[in-house]
Amino acid sequence: IVGYFSADVPPDLATEQGAVITADVVAKLAGPRAPGQYAQAGTPDGAEPIGTVQSIEGRVTAQRSDGTIVELKEGDPIFKGDILQTGPNGSIGIAFVDTTTFSLSPGSRMVIDELVYNPDSSDNSMVVNVLQGTFAFVAGKVAPTGGMEVKTPVATMGIRGSSGGGV
Repeated sequence: IVGYFSADVPPDLATEQGAVITADVVAKLAGPRAPGQYAQAGTPDGAEPIGTVQSIEGRVTAQRSDGTIVELKEGDPIFKGDILQTGPNGSIGIAFVDTTTFSLSPGSRMVIDELVYNPDSSDNSMVVNVLQGTFAFVAGKVAPTGGMEVKTPVATMGIRGSSGGGV
């Protein structure tokens, strides 16, 4: 969309059928203006990992917050701000630090917006945006001690415990 980012506050993008991608997710998908030019390329902002790749099949990539794209393998770290994309034959299983597990099937894309977890707190939160594909999850400790949201272009699920999935 020509001139989209020149607006002071870019709008959310919506289809005629009602699917919406918020402006903040659009900005993350677009990536930084100078990809890969942060001092700590590969480790976003010197951040601690919030999860680990537990299983992987086929090609799965992560676009880090600095714009670099890495092909993931089992045991690799996952960071806040990562955009995960599975190839046509790719799938991934992730274990997050709060014990939440999340899986994506082939042809999926997910933005990991937030994970705040402190075992001694009741102010925890997790937000992910699944933009395409099929997913499944089992909620860990964040859901009952704060809030977990799984957003898609057509719905937002507030999770307080249990498991779920969607297409």
